[in-house]
Amino acid sequence: MIGEPAMKNKRTYLVLIIVLLLSFVNTACMWTEEGFIEEAKKYMKNKYKESFGMASMYDKDEVIMSLNKNQKIRVVARYADFDEDGKKEWHDNYLYYLRKDEMYKDIKEIVDTVYENNKIYIKIDRITMPNTFTVETDIVELYKRGTFNVYIYTDKDILDREEDVLKLKQGMSDKQMECMVCLVYLRNEDFVKMSEDKIDKVSSYKIYNAEVYFFAHKKEEELKWRYGEFEKDLE
Repeated sequence: MIGEPAMKNKRTYLVLIIVLLLSFVNTACMWTEEGFIEEAKKYMKNKYKESFGMASMYDKDEVIMSLNKNQKIRVVARYADFDEDGKKEWHDNYLYYLRKDEMYKDIKEIVDTVYENNKIYIKIDRITMPNTFTVETDIVELYKRGTFNVYIYTDKDILDREEDVLKLKQGMSDKQMECMVCLVYLRNEDFVKMSEDKIDKVSSYKIYNAEVYFFAHKKEEELKWRYGEFEKDLE
């Protein structure tokens, strides 16, 4: 026969399991989809004092939003465990959009020392940052997180491309940027036509003289250059 102490222990374990299951169910069902979106918008409103009118669910714990229907940015607000410590909280990537002009200015200063003619585009990742990051956060802290990509286009000859990359890496490392960079050498006629909405086309159809991806903060890195085949014209 099972003794009384053993029975008590079994009851205790059973109660704990039920409590944990109920806690999980309550957390998972805390919000409807509409309620979740409203909570995300409320969090963003409280943090940035701006109202995000356009919002939709992207994943079970993620909302994509923008300030208005004409805005092309994709701001991410997530309710999830940020540091894998089990604590769920809201966090977002909007700060990168707010500081994008400042980021562009810093990058432009570096690129101008290497290329006389250049075009620069910055893409923000969906990766979010701690909610302790605010508009007062030093931009270096954003650079060090590296959750953005930089696309650089030039019509310069490819002869000095290896040296050019080293110069870019040095300049970006001095700013503590830990981002991925796509560097593309275009023909002059394509450089003139280049715009942000053509980034994917240039890469997919190899409309370039040379293209390479590298990490700004890695000093020792094998560069894997690709050379163009001009499968289509850039229109």
